Amino acid sequence: MATQEIAEKATDGTVAEKKPHELFVDYLGRRAEADAAGNDAFDITSKQIDKIFDAETEDDIWDADEGGTIACQDYIGNLVRINSYRVMRSTNDEYDAALGVWVLIDCVNLETGDPVILNTQSPMIIAKLRAFETKNLLPINAKIDGTKTQNGNTVLRLKRAPKLLAQPVQATAE
Repeated sequence: MATQEIAEKATDGTVAEKKPHELFVDYLGRRAEADAAGNDAFDITSKQIDKIFDAETEDDIWDADEGGTIACQDYIGNLVRINSYRVMRSTNDEYDAALGVWVLIDCVNLETGDPVILNTQSPMIIAKLRAFETKNLLPINAKIDGTKTQNGNTVLRLKRAPKLLAQPVQATAE
């Protein structure tokens, strides 16, 4: 994504230029509104309920609701094929969403072939997703990575997947 700066007039008549990260945050707000309008918040839950009622055995019933979203922090070390993502406005005051949004990432686990929906508020992951999208690089293989900081937090990132991977599994997250 090329660096773009947009001039805005300040109240005193001077011109201020927006930095790329400011444009990105503005974009995310607009994208969250658009993605929310096109998605039913109950969508993931309704699919799990369908699986519960379509289950044939007791074990199938117990396992039917295991396919919800997974936090990226719980998926560190996994290799995934990222197909797309949806932006959601953060409304939970308990968590600090630096960008004011979180994302649902539709992907496939490259080791198992299972469709997975990951969620994260990680600014580094969200920024890379958008950069890959603007360069028409989605779908893309990646490794979910986490680095511990000195104060015990984990910074989540997408890392390049090893090049030795065979062709990615062609599945989509539900």
